[in-house]
Amino acid sequence: MLLRPSKRKKVFAAFAAFIIFSLVFTMLAMAAIIDHECIGDGCPFCMAIKAAVSFLTSIKLIALFMFFAAALAFIIQKPSQKPVSCNPCICSPVILKVRLNT
Repeated sequence: MLLRPSKRKKVFAAFAAFIIFSLVFTMLAMAAIIDHECIGDGCPFCMAIKAAVSFLTSIKLIALFMFFAAALAFIIQKPSQKPVSCNPCICSPVILKVRLNT
């Protein structure tokens, strides 16, 4: 099931807003519990902070990989063989400025 471009943009914007909200909420929660009374090994707050940091690091790496993959795909794509303005209905030698030697 493919979405229309306008609906696809709305879904993408909602997903991006959710991701940004969750990242900001995670940072605020980490800032709130950073000054806790640590009990040492096995402290649930310290484990939550370490898990959040590793999650954010993995998100950064995934985003960086996706950026480089998109850039590589853009660089190696093949150019189209047909001219951009060539519509089958209006394509003629005069429009394409082709010289016919007969």
